[in-house]
Parts: sequence; C-alpha cells; structure tokens
Amino acid sequence: MNEFGFTVCPICKAQTNIGDRDHQNWLLVNCGRCGKYEITQRAAILIESFEREDQRVCSKLQYWIYAQNKQGITPKILTRQIRDLVTSINLPTPGERVDILKQYLSDHINLSSDVLKISVMSLQSMLGASEWSDVSGVMGHLENLGLIKSEMNLLQRPNIDLSVSLTVKGWEELKQSISKDESKLLAVVFTDIVGFTNLSSIDAEKAQEMLKVKTQIVSRPC
Repeated sequence: MNEFGFTVCPICKAQTNIGDRDHQNWLLVNCGRCGKYEITQRAAILIESFEREDQRVCSKLQYWIYAQNKQGITPKILTRQIRDLVTSINLPTPGERVDILKQYLSDHINLSSDVLKISVMSLQSMLGASEWSDVSGVMGHLENLGLIKSEMNLLQRPNIDLSVSLTVKGWEELKQSISKDESKLLAVVFTDIVGFTNLSSIDAEKAQEMLKVKTQIVSRPC
C-alpha cells in the first residue's frame, strides 16, 4: 500500500503495484493490464466520475498508455488532462485492430516455428478493446483467414496468456510484407547515394539542388 491508501489500479481496478513518487501527489502505477503510468491522487479519484459518463474511458486510457509505453515513455496523467484525453482518443475500428495485431505478430515472431505468449490483458490494451469478445473477434478473424493458430475460447479469463503462432499461409504473408518494406528502404538509399558524393565535391550547391529534385520525384504517388 502507498501513502494515499491505493491498492488497485485507478483505471481498471485490478490489484496492482502502486507506489508514490517522493511522497508528493503522484502515484506510480505498474498495472498488468493498463501498463506503467503516473497519475495524481485527484485524477485517480476523478476517473470514476468520467467512467460513469463513458464506459469506454478505461479502454481509451489503456490504449493511450500502451502506445506511450511502447515508445519507452511512462505517461503522466493530470486532473486537467483526463477530459481532453477521453474526448481526443479514438479507439481503433475492428479493421484497424486486425492490422494492429498483424503488426504486433510481425514485430515479435522471427521464425515460422515461434509460439508467442500474449496476455489477454495486454491484448485488450493494445487493441483498445473493452471486452474480451472484441479481442476474440480479431483473433477469430485472423484464424478464419488461415493466418494464425491460437488456444482461444470465449470464456477466456483476463489473466490468462494466449499461445499464438503463424500458419504456413501467415508466415508467407509475413515474409512478403518484410520483403516489400526492405525493397522500399533500398530504393530510398539508392536515390540518396548514386553520384551525390562525387557531385558534392565538385559543386555542393548543384548537388543539393539535384537532391531536392530527386526527393520530389521519389515522393510522388505512383
């Protein structure tokens, strides 16, 4: 228990690790579902009133915190921030959730034989899902497409880890996606280096002008 008596996450109300920062008006929360964040005591209390207005408040804050943590940031939540955050954060559509999960699998699966363990709580935060049914809908869609295999059922408890692996079709699609990304990167590097160093040593101003022209050409939509 911390100085202010909080023993549960102010957002999802799960039992979690909470400390206080320098005995000031800040709580340090490290929640298995919501992630790691700091919040003022007053903001923690006010969250409940916002939840009564909009049941998606928890999902929006979890989705935002997850995105911040992914960038190595521990976000700070102030009282005056809550309403702005809740009104400005748009939760992903079902189609966007599918893309988010596909990208996550692409980032974390390196071999066709890899089996990835993902907690249901982390999935809900990552996808901005308020219910397990939202998560199972995304997983089911990818399974119906023949891209993944998972140990999943509609009665899954939120503190359980899922085992997810790619099918042969899923692995092939992942490799194609990586190949396309590498091709795009090589094209950018190629236009940047050919003849540029030599021209720079002769006429730096002309080299810069040529680089601008090449950048404009490459940036044009196909």
